[in-house]
Amino acid sequence: MTGKKSKIELVAPAGGFEQLIAALNGGADSVYLGFEQYSARAYAKNFNFKQLRKAVSSAHKRGAKIYLTLNTIIKDNEIYDIVYFINNYIDICKDGIIIQDTGLCRIMRDLFPDVPIHASTQMNIHNSNSLNLFGKAGFKRAVLAREMTLEEIKDLSNKTNVYLEIFGHGSQCYSYSGKCYFSSFTGGRSGNRGRCTQPCRMKYITVQSDSKKDMYLSKSPSYLLSKKDLYTLDILPGIIKSGISALKIEGRMKSPEYVSIIVRTYRKYIDLYYRDPENYKVKEEDIYKIKQMFSRQLCNGYYKGNLSKSIIDPGRSGSIGNFIGRIKKIDYSHSGRVRRGYGRAEAIYINSKWPVWSGDILEVWTRKGNKKITVKNIDRIEEKGRYYYRIGVDSEDGFSIKDRVIKYFDKKIDEEAKSLFKYSSGDLKYDIKPYNEKICGIHTREKLKQYLGRYHIGEKSRKRIDVKNNVGIKMKLTVKIYGSDELRNIMYSDVDNILLSSHQELLNGKMI
Repeated sequence: MTGKKSKIELVAPAGGFEQLIAALNGGADSVYLGFEQYSARAYAKNFNFKQLRKAVSSAHKRGAKIYLTLNTIIKDNEIYDIVYFINNYIDICKDGIIIQDTGLCRIMRDLFPDVPIHASTQMNIHNSNSLNLFGKAGFKRAVLAREMTLEEIKDLSNKTNVYLEIFGHGSQCYSYSGKCYFSSFTGGRSGNRGRCTQPCRMKYITVQSDSKKDMYLSKSPSYLLSKKDLYTLDILPGIIKSGISALKIEGRMKSPEYVSIIVRTYRKYIDLYYRDPENYKVKEEDIYKIKQMFSRQLCNGYYKGNLSKSIIDPGRSGSIGNFIGRIKKIDYSHSGRVRRGYGRAEAIYINSKWPVWSGDILEVWTRKGNKKITVKNIDRIEEKGRYYYRIGVDSEDGFSIKDRVIKYFDKKIDEEAKSLFKYSSGDLKYDIKPYNEKICGIHTREKLKQYLGRYHIGEKSRKRIDVKNNVGIKMKLTVKIYGSDELRNIMYSDVDNILLSSHQELLNGKMI
């Protein structure tokens, strides 16, 4: 296509304001979000008018964009309401609107022609005829159906001037994009209205029916419709070469920690490819981090043309964590009865490839079922290329040698993830006399610091704030005023947060 961007855009999800901050700090070029109404993720935290305004302001200050999702099917009796809805928010969010309903496309072109519209993946665009038809209708970008191969995407990109976007990571739907009525049929809550109950993540039994009797083809229920999660870091060079303009992360229902790690990891490898394509290689520790977030088994979806049953994981529909090793030894309590390797254990020893920390959550797969352990008492025994740990287990029974150990929660990675969206806090109080210079409505960080320092009265102390780069410090600023001019200037100030880099110093004073 002509006019293609030199570097693909990383599009991140935000189901709430913390996810937005995590996405921006993680390096997203744009963020997609929505309200409860007309959004395909009605059960996410979502945004209100005030939060949307703040989100757009925060993104634009960083050079990022905000895309508003109106990606559900619209009923006839909702047309007046959605026009009123768009009219209220269009002045705030002009970067782009993602839609599914073709009737809404006509409304956007007639009433709001200057706002770019993107075709949602729910529109199931997968061929050049439909793509160019939507291009003529006014769509600037199309999020392609998730069932396409990279070869098909590359061929499509050569036949259109519409910008193409595809999903790069996250949960996958069992049915064709935008064509699923399973949830609506079984529970009256439609995914096309943003209220999917995810029946594809439940257990089922296969049955062959005839006129005489039903024959059960599976012995026990399993997750026959549950797809593995999409993962594309290993095929990222091929994705970039396919001609797409944007790579999207799924996850408006996911936690801020998830958004932090996934977005930052994809940012790292997109930048790595453009910087040094010949030496592009995904590190094992980054795959480990991804799996420590909510992650099912990973696969490349349909991008490599894999249409086999390997895209389904019938054994588990939830997060799988990381396999870190097996039990090598067990310490039993003196009161425990031991027979054939069983008894009440007080500690297990594991030879782990990955570090284990106090606060981690492990799951041991035993013959008596899976047992979860929150790590409290832990000792490192030795280190020979691997980590050898003794972990207290509070007199549990059922463990045996060679039981598999899975890590579901890594405390250190969780802390790293939180550093991208959690704010430390401080409190500044200043007294501004009416004869002083009026406070300006908008200050840069340095000017604000100088101004506050100049009018500081009384004993002052320096508070050193030692944080990582790009971590926000949320400051409460209390200003005593004596006139309406000062109040007016403060009310219209755009200063919300003072963001500090590493080893910045901030004056912290006492109010007289």
